[in-house]
Parts: sequence; structure tokens; C-alpha cells
Amino acid sequence: MYEMTRHMRDAIRVNTRRAPLYARLCDGRSWRYSRALIRSERMSLPATFWFDLRGNRYQRRGIPIVAEEFLDMLDPADFIETFPEHIDFRQSLRKVSLNTALNAIAAANGKGDWPRIITICNEQIDALADQPHVYRMTRHLLESIRRGAAMAPRHQERAEKLGVAAPTRLSRHLIWLQVRSIPRAQSFDEGAAEVQQMGVPFLYYDLPTIGTDPQTPIYMGQST
Repeated sequence: MYEMTRHMRDAIRVNTRRAPLYARLCDGRSWRYSRALIRSERMSLPATFWFDLRGNRYQRRGIPIVAEEFLDMLDPADFIETFPEHIDFRQSLRKVSLNTALNAIAAANGKGDWPRIITICNEQIDALADQPHVYRMTRHLLESIRRGAAMAPRHQERAEKLGVAAPTRLSRHLIWLQVRSIPRAQSFDEGAAEVQQMGVPFLYYDLPTIGTDPQTPIYMGQST
């Protein structure tokens, strides 16, 4: 119960603890981004609570919506100060345009076309692959949308087996919220790139790859 709120509180805890560690590596230039991120996460708590209240109703009936979408986040024992050797963090950020993709996701979401959402997310995630040190929050949200779209038909199938109304609207609302969040995340990422291009792995290890397997836990620090 209250998995989305727990997920967000865990993120606030980890980001608060890591903020001074990142700042130490870049003469304090990361403070503004850490503070903005934590402030945004705290402001989102009323929304996460709203989703949890509705998700809890289904969870009591055996449908893990707003639960499978947000798995445990475990931070590594050691703070890692550098990017992996294969990443050229000095390369400049190349700005991307996501408006067309976000509109397409929104349209597919309205129709409950989950495979189409997954395809669009995969295309956009692949387009970011050649600059893995930046756009970390944008990538994280795209992967989260993809996971939500993968979980939605599973929730529908369980609801049918249990003879209860499917939580399709809630799945759509959750994806809608994340789609709405991406432009702000993109702007945040484009600012934070100045820190990442200094060799500081800001958010790199904090936002691991999110898969679509409901049984696979998400561990902080696993990233590609």
C-alpha cells in the first residue's frame, strides 16, 4: 500500500543525502539542480498520495496497480564519483525534441493502445543512447511510462479474472501524469548537463534502467 508515495519519499531521501556529495565534486555547481529536484519531488507528494488512495482500492482486491509500477529503490553502499570509462562525458548535450512523441503517446494512451506507447518510448530511449551521461530524468520518465504501459494489460487481465472493473482509467491517468512531467524534466536535464559535462555523474547511478518485467526489482546504482 502507498507504494508510489514510498517510492517518492525514498527518492527524496537518497537525493538529499547525495546532494552535498555531488556539490563537493563540482565546487557547488550542482546545488541548484539538487535543490530543484528535491523541491519538485516534495511538491509531487500530494499527487502520489492521490494515486495511492485509488491504487490501494485495487490492491485490496488483488490487482497491484500503482504498486508494480513503482518498485523498491535501494541505493548502493558506496557513492561513485566518476562515470564509467566508456562514457565520453565531455561531449556537448545535443538537444532533442520530444513534442511529437509526447503527443503520440498521449493519443495512444487515450485509446489504451499500450503496445504503441511502448514502441514510442523505446524509439525515444534509443535516440538518447548516444549521450548516456545527460537527459537522465527524461530517460527515467520515458522508461517509467513504458513500464506503466506494460503493466496496464496485466492489470486488466487480473481484473477480468477476479470479476471486478478494470483499472484502465487509473493506468491512463498515471501515464498522463508522467507525460505532462517530461517537458519540465527535459528542461531540468538540459540545465544539469553543465555539471555532468564536468565529469560529475549527477543522477547517472541514481536513476537505473527501468525494465518491464514485474518481478524484476529496481536497484539504485544499476545503470547503463
